[in-house]
Amino acid sequence: MLTRSRTLSLTEQLVSHYAGQIRASLLAAGTRLPSVRDCARRHGVSPHTVAVSYTHLRAHETEA
Repeated sequence: MLTRSRTLSLTEQLVSHYAGQIRASLLAAGTRLPSVRDCARRHGVSPHTVAVSYTHLRAHETEA
């Protein structure tokens, strides 16, 4: 669950959430993430926050 009171931004929390699922093999390589709008609704954040998070995840993917 994402919280506004933590020291990490909502974007960082979302990146951490999905990166952790990938590392734990809960999301297989090539698995599509939820749409930006669906993810925003699920986590109670703006679509912009999700889009930025997905961009960060893609950047980390190319570094690996």
